[in-house]
Amino acid sequence: MDGVPRRLVVAFLAIVLGGMVLWGIEKEAAEIDFQLLVTALRATPAASLAAALAATALSYLALIGYDISALRYARAHAPLRTILLASFSGFAIGNAVGLGAFSGGAVRYRLYTAAGLSPGQIARVVLFLSIAFGAGLGTIAALSMMLQASEVSRLLGVSPQPLRAIAAIILTMASGFLIFCALRRTPWRRGAVDIDPPGAMLVLIQVLLTAIDVLAAATTLWVLLPSVGISFFAFAAIYCAALALGVLSHIPGGLGVFEVAILYAVGSSAPVDAVAAALVTYRGIYFLLPLLLSTLLLTNFELRRSLGTATGQRIGRAASHLAPLFLAVTTFTVGTILVVSGAMPAFVDRLQILHIAIPLWAVETSHFLTSVAGLFLLFAAHGLYRRLDGAWWLALSMTLLGIPFSLIKGLAVVAPSVLVILLIGLVTARRQFSRRTSLLSQPMSLGWLIASGCVIAAMVWILFFAFRNVGYAHELWWQFEFDAAGPRALRAVLGVALLGLGIGVSQLLRPAGARPGPPNACRSCCCTSFDPLAAQRLATVRPCPR
Repeated sequence: MDGVPRRLVVAFLAIVLGGMVLWGIEKEAAEIDFQLLVTALRATPAASLAAALAATALSYLALIGYDISALRYARAHAPLRTILLASFSGFAIGNAVGLGAFSGGAVRYRLYTAAGLSPGQIARVVLFLSIAFGAGLGTIAALSMMLQASEVSRLLGVSPQPLRAIAAIILTMASGFLIFCALRRTPWRRGAVDIDPPGAMLVLIQVLLTAIDVLAAATTLWVLLPSVGISFFAFAAIYCAALALGVLSHIPGGLGVFEVAILYAVGSSAPVDAVAAALVTYRGIYFLLPLLLSTLLLTNFELRRSLGTATGQRIGRAASHLAPLFLAVTTFTVGTILVVSGAMPAFVDRLQILHIAIPLWAVETSHFLTSVAGLFLLFAAHGLYRRLDGAWWLALSMTLLGIPFSLIKGLAVVAPSVLVILLIGLVTARRQFSRRTSLLSQPMSLGWLIASGCVIAAMVWILFFAFRNVGYAHELWWQFEFDAAGPRALRAVLGVALLGLGIGVSQLLRPAGARPGPPNACRSCCCTSFDPLAAQRLATVRPCPR
């Protein structure tokens, strides 16, 4: 199978998986009222938010222990500041985009290489982190399920015996792995690769760190939820299972899969609107906030050109070179927020304030252009990843316009806040975007087009979800009033969908880029080239000495 069919198969599977997730969300959200969800969000107690922030900090502190254990396993040493930066940034982007072994591994590779680690040592670190998280998560889930099988079975509507049997199998495998690590002293050879088993003490320490991490992450959601009528450890078992499903789905952050699993398990034991509101807040605290902080942390190294020692300077340069990756992910996330906000109605009390101070045409225009600016940010994120100068200017302009637009459209708080953070990161990391290439000349990858299409599909779904009680009429398209939230959302969705479709079609119909040909016969002399035509042109100017 060549490259093009493989990409098409991957795209088809991604679309099918995304459709299944949307179907699951639609099924679980059938009883959710959007207005009640918004009310529950606004009614979240400040004490619950503070407790969730503290639990998130404890979880990421335990994640730093992962890297310390991994470095010990790899018999490598790195400065503590590098470990803190690599761990926090690596897990922040791994949680946001998924595939932590690749996304977080890329972050660790650049930072740990600057700290003097060899590629082999870094590979051992990434391997240890991947296996340790999976093994630890399975062990904690099995322990929680074994201890709370009756409560978990009642929530899931199944018999407790199969749950206990599954938990016993997982615990038996974990015990066998621990015994294997304690007894085996020689490396385990798989082909040309030698894998050293970690010591039993290191495995026990890692299980303890995983327990702290997972239980703290579960606490982040637990304190935001209403009373669900079950014990914390029973909820922890459900949380671990939902987290594992999200990881196995390979969807960024398990978005949708995790929510469907939690809603299915506890949605019948508590007001489903309050559960959905807790999930939205949990996403913002545990996933979005660390991503924004790590972006600011990495872009800050651009301002600190001198970091003392030579090692500190190398690590600083490596951190600043990671800024485009984090800015691309942050820009895509912020663009998603702006796009989907166009399908949501503004708060009534804030519209009443706008009614007094802002003319109607400004509110209508800002609502529409906020979503359009978000769509352009999705497009600019791909160029930021490639360090394009034009993408930086596009992202900067859309960010500057998005701040007043999102304020005027409904006195929003979240969107302008994240836009200000993105603006700081863009301005700080300006030097990293030095490729003066036309943004329009760079084709978007198929994966990026699919991701942007999923955002637009989510916007359409949110429109129908938020206004399911509003009957459709042709008059909605030209209805302009302060309290006409439905028509504003309808026009914003149509504009974004048409503009997104135009961008996608133009990208798909653009001429295919030339593929490099095989090396020519003069690959060892002055006219070496992987392009036969280029080699021929060089030969006409400077004949080959052979």
